[in-house]
Amino acid sequence: MEFHRFADVFPMMPDAELQALADDIRRNGLREPMITFEAKILDGRNRYRACTLAGVAAQFKPFT
Repeated sequence: MEFHRFADVFPMMPDAELQALADDIRRNGLREPMITFEAKILDGRNRYRACTLAGVAAQFKPFT
């Protein structure tokens, strides 16, 4: 899924932190869904990337 341009306000995690998040999601599951706007990820780029690394299905919730 594409990232919304507004998501650039939030920084991307360094690789080591992203891997730690992926490991946590693999063990404990995803706790917060990614927020979408205009069919793109508005909030949760790092969670989305971590889910991909962990092999866990991403969950999405539209911005309201």
